[in-house]
Amino acid sequence: SKLVTHSSNLLPRFHKYQNTYKEEKISKKEIKKLSRHLLKQHSTKTPDLFKQFSMTENDLLKGVTCPKCLVLPMVWQKRKWFCLQCGHACKKAHLEALKEYATLFNPVITNRECCDFLQIPSRYVAKHLLNTSNLPISKQGLQNIYHLNELR
Repeated sequence: SKLVTHSSNLLPRFHKYQNTYKEEKISKKEIKKLSRHLLKQHSTKTPDLFKQFSMTENDLLKGVTCPKCLVLPMVWQKRKWFCLQCGHACKKAHLEALKEYATLFNPVITNRECCDFLQIPSRYVAKHLLNTSNLPISKQGLQNIYHLNELR
């Protein structure tokens, strides 16, 4: 535990060493080289949440959660999400569900995947919701791929 530290302890440990050892053992040029190397080797680990919690996709409740009472699912009517439990209406309630999709599955989504996850029967509604969310779009064959990274 003295040789390895968690990332949250890295800065305090660095300052401790900086105060303890005043004489420079490594030049600024070498520090820059080392920092470039560390940045180049850095990768963010995306945990497999399904494996971590022993779940499958079928265990999930899909749909849009009401931001007011947290009931699932809301229904899309007249260009708004309506909660059947509390009556709350919201135009952007789907954005939180899309963030959850990006975390659980994939940072990109197709129209068909959006229909399935948000529980929308119309592909035209899904296309409207994705297009009005101002997400970057790319093409994969004939279908649009919406990049959800902008929502995080």
